[in-house]
Amino acid sequence: TKILESVTEEEKDYLDEALGCANNGFFRASVVLAWNAAVHRMHKTVERLGFDEFNKRSEEMKNIKDGRFKRFNKSFTVHSLSDLSATVFDNDLLWVLEYWGLIDANQHERLSICFTMRNNSAHPGEAPITEENVASFYSDLKSMVFDNPKFKL
Repeated sequence: TKILESVTEEEKDYLDEALGCANNGFFRASVVLAWNAAVHRMHKTVERLGFDEFNKRSEEMKNIKDGRFKRFNKSFTVHSLSDLSATVFDNDLLWVLEYWGLIDANQHERLSICFTMRNNSAHPGEAPITEENVASFYSDLKSMVFDNPKFKL
């Protein structure tokens, strides 16, 4: 429940439900709901900092020919939260957030692992989501998203 220390009321509603799922052993449902709350925080941060700036950063990344961002070949034109959620995949969002300096490469990698866990939770497969996985997942979301001063709302 420490994840609730730095969340908004809107996020708290999602996370309360996610924690309720985890407490009842519904780990996959918990992960999906908690990831959605974290992405919501990232989206609200993009809104606060400006959609035009987000679009500009994605365009700059598209034109990089070497280094870490050389394979990023997309650019976005978003003007609202609705555009952002409908047209920018979570994986792409993490790349732009790193380029923008809101997360570093290590945070990006760990949040990508959280996103993979979310995907594993939302689709049938042989990889179980354990109590330990969920604890690590929540720890990462708390420290890298909800407690991150760059994502403060």
